[in-house]
Amino acid sequence: MTAIDNRGAGRSPLQEGPLGTVAQIVEEALAFPAQASPEAIERNLDAFVAHQTADRLHDIAVPTLVLSGDEDAVTPPRYGRIVADGN
Repeated sequence: MTAIDNRGAGRSPLQEGPLGTVAQIVEEALAFPAQASPEAIERNLDAFVAHQTADRLHDIAVPTLVLSGDEDAVTPPRYGRIVADGN
């Protein structure tokens, strides 16, 4: 896989810094037009944080297209870059 850039490579997407914080992600999710309950957002974030498979990205052995959208509040392009980089 080829990364567009590697800003944040090797860091958890939920660490403080340029990649955002949990509070910022919650704020963006609450601002989304299709409102989910705070409980649903909390369950989603818990699953998102618990799902740790970055250490297996290097096992992908076929060309892979990583897509993300500028308006995706939960998995914006900066996270797609981490996936594309394989870190």
